[in-house]
Amino acid sequence: MRALILDDMSRAAINRVVIFAHENPITRARLTRAVENPSSEKAVGDDERYRVIVPMEYRCVYSVEDQPMGLSRHLSVSVPHKDHTPSPEALALLMRAFGFSVAFCDFILSVKSKRNVTAPESCFFYLEKVDFTALNVVEKIR
Repeated sequence: MRALILDDMSRAAINRVVIFAHENPITRARLTRAVENPSSEKAVGDDERYRVIVPMEYRCVYSVEDQPMGLSRHLSVSVPHKDHTPSPEALALLMRAFGFSVAFCDFILSVKSKRNVTAPESCFFYLEKVDFTALNVVEKIR
């Protein structure tokens, strides 16, 4: 398992990204364009203001998006090996650092232990495979 270091510097960098994302939400129109024609929109993760690298090489991209279910927080976490993903424990810790609910974090941890826990309402997660493999979590804010 890859180590995760959430020290004061990491937390400060995460806080800067969270503040920026909340001040600069991704519009529904931009999300729609990105789905309909992916090459038409710059990926959010390509903008360093939405991104932070947390030791030991966890690439975190955080945005606030106008999703169909409402204004939502979206966190994508990857590591620098194509077929590897962050552990559920690391993902849950990062989710809490980015402000996700305790209930959603507990749900993520339950997936690994195969406990019969229902996902909180207005939350979902998915695996993204491009040049890397990322775990994505989305939670409705309001």
